[in-house]
Amino acid sequence: MWRGAGRSEGVQSVADATGGEIFRQGVTTNVLNPKVAIFFLAFLPQFIDPARGPAGLQTLALGLLFNVSGTLVNTAVAWLAASARTLLESRGGRAWFQRVSGAILTALGLRLALAP
Repeated sequence: MWRGAGRSEGVQSVADATGGEIFRQGVTTNVLNPKVAIFFLAFLPQFIDPARGPAGLQTLALGLLFNVSGTLVNTAVAWLAASARTLLESRGGRAWFQRVSGAILTALGLRLALAP
């Protein structure tokens, strides 16, 4: 990445998809991902207090809070990625990104190699 920075060809484009197709793909991925259910089964019960009302309602409230906060974070990441797109599509921006990525990978490799 370091030596080839700026020499690569342009950014490859992917086929355009409609919002509905992207949403359907995201729902399918999440529904078929058992880690999400395991996470909720393991994580949420420790925050349920039977003295504060129905456990089902508390679980629903915590799940909704998790989804709302996750949606806000993912929206911010998507916005930042879209903002960075124009920078990364330019030849200079892509070269800079490749050099930084190469330096990070080299540093991680050195850290791993020199670890006791």
